[in-house]
Amino acid sequence: MADLHETTARCILLYGPMVLCAAGAREPFVHLPGGHVEPGETVLQAVHRELGEEIGHSVRHLRKLAVLANTWPRKHDTVHETMHLYAGWFMPKVSGCLPRSPEEGTRLQWATMDDLYARRVFLQPPSTWPYIIQAAQRRYYR
Repeated sequence: MADLHETTARCILLYGPMVLCAAGAREPFVHLPGGHVEPGETVLQAVHRELGEEIGHSVRHLRKLAVLANTWPRKHDTVHETMHLYAGWFMPKVSGCLPRSPEEGTRLQWATMDDLYARRVFLQPPSTWPYIIQAAQRRYYR
C-alpha cells in the first residue's frame, strides 16, 4: 500500500441556484470542475487549463477560497490530495444551458443546492460543500 500525493485545482461555478458538476464516465459521484496541477504549472494556470478542457469555456473573476486536504483509498493505495479551491463566473452560451464538455468521457450537470443537500447528486469530496454554500451566499461568482 502506497501513499500517493496529488495537487488539484477546482472551481465552484454557479448559475443562479445551481452549481456546475463534472464526472468521469464510470464515476458514481460528481466533483467540481478542475483537475490535476501539471509539473511546471502554477495552480492558477492549472485551474484555467482544466476548466477549458472540462467545460470548454474560459472563466472570469476567479477568487481563491481555500486550500483543502482530502484523503481517500484508491485500490490498494491511499491518496492525499491538496485541493486549491476557487469560485469563478462564466455565462453559458444559452441562459441556463448546460455546457458541453470537449473532454471525452466527462459529463457535466447542473445540481441545485437542494440536490446536493438531499444527496440526489453525490458530490465528492464533501469538504467542498461549505464553500459552495458560502459562494452562493456571498455571490463570489459575480
